[in-house]
Amino acid sequence: MQATELKLQDNGNLVLLDATSTITLWQSFDTPTDTLLPGQSLHRNRNQSLISWRDANDWSDGYYLCTWLPINGSQTLTLSWNGESIASWNATSWSAASTTLNNTIFYPYLIDSSASDSLLFNGSLYAGNGNSSRLIMSSITTGPLRRATLDRDGGLRIYSWTMGTSTAWSVENNWAIQPCAVFAECGPYGVCSPDPESPAYLGKCSCPLGFEFIDSNDELKGCKRLYDFPNGECNAKLEIKKIGDNDYPFANRLYPYTNTTEAACIALCLNDCRCDGAVFWRRDGRCYIKSGPLFNGGYPQDVGNHSAYLKVLNAPLISEQRRNRVFVVILGLVLPVAFVCFALVWWCYYWKRRRRGVYSCQPLFADFGPRKYSLRELSAATKNFSELIGRGGMGLVYKGVCAGDIVAVKRIRHESSEQGFLAEASSISQIRHRNLMQLKGWCIEDGTFLLVYDFMPNGSLDQWLYSGRGRRQDRKELSWTLRYSILTGVAAALAYLHEDWQQCVLHRDIKSSNVLLDADFNAHLGDFGLARLIDHEKMEKTTMMAGTLGYMAPEMPYTGKATKETDVYSFGVLVLEVVCGKKPVDSYEHEDVVLLHRVWRAKEAGDLLGVVDPSLRVANNHATFWASERANSNAVELTKRGDEDFAGALTRRMGEEMARERDEQMRALQLGMLCCLPIPSARPSMRLAHQILSGDVTTIPPLPDSNQFTHLDVMSAIHHTFQPRPDAPPDAPHEAGIHMDQDSNLR
Repeated sequence: MQATELKLQDNGNLVLLDATSTITLWQSFDTPTDTLLPGQSLHRNRNQSLISWRDANDWSDGYYLCTWLPINGSQTLTLSWNGESIASWNATSWSAASTTLNNTIFYPYLIDSSASDSLLFNGSLYAGNGNSSRLIMSSITTGPLRRATLDRDGGLRIYSWTMGTSTAWSVENNWAIQPCAVFAECGPYGVCSPDPESPAYLGKCSCPLGFEFIDSNDELKGCKRLYDFPNGECNAKLEIKKIGDNDYPFANRLYPYTNTTEAACIALCLNDCRCDGAVFWRRDGRCYIKSGPLFNGGYPQDVGNHSAYLKVLNAPLISEQRRNRVFVVILGLVLPVAFVCFALVWWCYYWKRRRRGVYSCQPLFADFGPRKYSLRELSAATKNFSELIGRGGMGLVYKGVCAGDIVAVKRIRHESSEQGFLAEASSISQIRHRNLMQLKGWCIEDGTFLLVYDFMPNGSLDQWLYSGRGRRQDRKELSWTLRYSILTGVAAALAYLHEDWQQCVLHRDIKSSNVLLDADFNAHLGDFGLARLIDHEKMEKTTMMAGTLGYMAPEMPYTGKATKETDVYSFGVLVLEVVCGKKPVDSYEHEDVVLLHRVWRAKEAGDLLGVVDPSLRVANNHATFWASERANSNAVELTKRGDEDFAGALTRRMGEEMARERDEQMRALQLGMLCCLPIPSARPSMRLAHQILSGDVTTIPPLPDSNQFTHLDVMSAIHHTFQPRPDAPPDAPHEAGIHMDQDSNLR
């Protein structure tokens, strides 16, 4: 049934009505909290209850619960404290005289009658059932607004408010004989006394001598000893202290009362390890020995007749001076031993490093990020740099084994100082992303600059793209699913560098040889040798132009500056390279040397998918042929078994998979072309590029009809974006340090 209306009625009942506004689906009167409003009741068969609030500033659940519980075989309205039923208090009601009406006994919080199954508040409080009811607490007036509330001290009171004249709720009736009459009103060991300043007649809580509040912000939690001791402890430091002329009526009695003197009663408790406190009735000479915890201290049952005593420690079991002496002794023993152990460990480590030909790559403080290696360590790890696994414009890469882990050690070709290299290494080490190469360590020694990374067993992406020209002899074709996942990972890494890290990082050399693949073919963008950290607020202060031919944006020769847009352009070229399986600039092609031009011509001819890597198209054709043959060969057998739909389902599944791949290929090609637009401001951000690949954004910005732009168009577009360097003379050419990777030379 559908709910259409939520209505707050004049009586305070919040109701949820159905579409006809005639049937109540839910109402707040069925789930009372600490208050009953006129017309609201507390039913036994609905398992309803009232629960008090914590304190004046905290309206969470308090310590008192008024609910229906079985006592002596019948359901009885009782009071619970701190989650436990107070059966003895509810059954005997020491705090007030009982009232009997028509064979029904009424105590505070107690209706002892099997005929009563509900508590009804209608301005006054009644107990009864559907046939009859009995008044148990009435209000004085009939005009004001009224409510019945279970207060934080366990008192159930009727409050009234007169419209136009009242400034606070006033108490009209109190279902407890007097303040401090409710069980455990001030918690264990707490002492309760009337508080005349309280408008609700709440008691005031305090702690006896030798005790303190468990929680100074919540006095109802009770008290604890200043110096605690285990239960049943007998110690010479224990003593008995008188806490007042009152009683702790609720506690476990160790044995029946004894007729004796007050001094003998004190001695009896002090000599009994189980005793927590004693109460002496002077008039009758009775001694009650009780075990803790003790409740309702201060309630004046018989003023002048009772004397209450509690057992306390007069000092800690271990004094502060003794504890300090023990601490000093232990510290004096531990520190020399720790110093000797540390010195031995350090000496062993230093001695091991000094031995010729034996070096360990295990860092001494491995958990504190990249570490510094010595040249001898890395020479031993790489077998004197004998296994070359890669080369590029920034240096050579060698394979090594360090502390049992296979690593890649990159020897940097540099023109910078040690200080500049350290600054660059520090910047790299702070950048952490699942699709970025993580720096493990570094070395500067004898003019040699080395960086240590995790080894990527599947090498670089370019080794898997180009048939017959890659360096991998065991090469297999990359499926479309893997290629799309790789592009999505690279996009996520660049979006992190551009937008999500504390500073904007420009990679400046995005290409397929800088995309490394781990054992699961997850992409890791590497070679931050050309990256520079740029403050988000100072994007105009970028550094010199750098990059690889074929991946550089067309504005780079005019500005000499790297920007986020130039990184986006390089990423677009990478996307086209992965989808088409062709190099960005390839002299082996007879028609189009530049891949981007070839893709645009295919778009203008209406055959954009015709530039997809032929190996992917062959794989799709093989899959289609296999599905058809499998369906035809099994059709007769499947029909005999009653599974006629299997062949059709298999064919549909393969068709859906190929349609998904074609859609992703079209999406990737359009994104690559969008990233490679000549106008920098027209290119998408890397965040948007990642959202397009991941499917978070389904609508791709439209492409222009043509890619025919002249260099004048490009210069006009970038005129408003870039300003010339202030330190360059008007007629001076831009400085351009174009990086030509050996693997990216024209072939």
